Amino acid sequence: MPMTYRFLKEELEAAILHGYNIVGDATTAALIPMFTGRTEMELPEVRQSEFDAGTVDEYPLVWKLFQQQGYTTLYAEDEPTVGTFNLRFNGFHKQPTDHYMRHFWQALWESDLRKDSQRYCTGNVPHHKFMLRYVEDFFLQYRNISRFAFGFHGELTHWDNNPADYLDADLANVLRRLRRNGVLEDTVLIIMGDHGARYSKVRYTVQGKLEERLPMMSFVFPEKFRKTYPHLWSNLKTNTERLSTPFDIYETLLDILNISRTRAKPNTFSRGISLLREIPVNRTCKQAGIGMHWCGCLHQVAVDTSETFVKPAAAELVSHINLLTTPLRDQCAELHLKTVHSVFLVMPNEQVLKYLRSKDSDQRVANFSKAADPDVVHYQVQIETEPCGGLFEATVMADFRSEEYQYSVTPGISRINMYGDQPKCIQNRHPSMRKFCCCRSFLNSTRDASKLP
Repeated sequence: MPMTYRFLKEELEAAILHGYNIVGDATTAALIPMFTGRTEMELPEVRQSEFDAGTVDEYPLVWKLFQQQGYTTLYAEDEPTVGTFNLRFNGFHKQPTDHYMRHFWQALWESDLRKDSQRYCTGNVPHHKFMLRYVEDFFLQYRNISRFAFGFHGELTHWDNNPADYLDADLANVLRRLRRNGVLEDTVLIIMGDHGARYSKVRYTVQGKLEERLPMMSFVFPEKFRKTYPHLWSNLKTNTERLSTPFDIYETLLDILNISRTRAKPNTFSRGISLLREIPVNRTCKQAGIGMHWCGCLHQVAVDTSETFVKPAAAELVSHINLLTTPLRDQCAELHLKTVHSVFLVMPNEQVLKYLRSKDSDQRVANFSKAADPDVVHYQVQIETEPCGGLFEATVMADFRSEEYQYSVTPGISRINMYGDQPKCIQNRHPSMRKFCCCRSFLNSTRDASKLP
């Protein structure tokens, strides 16, 4: 989206966070911390697959705080079938914001006109234009009222990054009109992505892996804010080159709502630090609440897949996935390791020198032993399983402190190729298992039953 990016950077002087790192897999892991300051597992149970689960109304979503301060609120998200709070969760019982676009998208998705239209359009109107008009009209109608809006468009990029190009010129034009109409004179504008591509050919590469973990995040503050609070703006500009997360966005939103919070001395060891306070230059992923698997700051060293410890690490990953689907074994086939595609030894920068000293004289990766490294090492393993050909990536910890080496999968497993209809038999009742389940019924329907364990 070069036009939008250029306008943000050159015309609006946006602060673009180059060290913004995700904290988990997929959209919910990005938006829940951003809007609640917590992780999914720290909040009330709202998953569809869980007995007696509640609804997302129970979440302490940040726009409720804005509502309490008299703000008019809007939440607009397209693709109702895969909505952030509706795909795996029970959704909302009550309308969550003053303006809520879900009803429009549901009606549109079920209309005959849409079914007869080209992809990404209904009739001759591209779907992203409905979203942009809705958000733009909201800001124009409430010119003299405090307002909070969250617009999230996923259709163009959910399956492939490239169609985002269709949105570029229209989004840039909306931003130009908002500036021309004076809306940006009293508005903080955030243009962001939830994560990079989670599956595609580029995702199989190191570049793709980093893009998934380091999505776009930018802030545009009004000129009068920058002049009134130059020290806060300076902190934000400094933080564009520091490690930041969705937890920090939440704290920033709280500061925007109540600027007096910035007078308090920040806790620089907190999981969430407002971007209006200076983030420590030596902040680690652990301090920021980023798990090893998702950390983009790690040094990576390619490991030959024939190395001694690769096969046990890959086997542990397959075993872990099968354990997750065991309760659904009558529907989900047991998976087996087919191929190890790649392995990287990952480590924090402070461990790099220690590692380099342990390399063999021929520069091959050392066979780690108690003598070479008495602690633990982490392998990021990319494997292919059968049946169904699932491609998975995870970080496996190898503990060499005992005579019998121990392997364990750290939190977070990425499915990096599309699963399509493979989990269709369980996806409605157990949506959280979609990326792991290879349905027996799917194998039968594709005449692949010979591969069924």
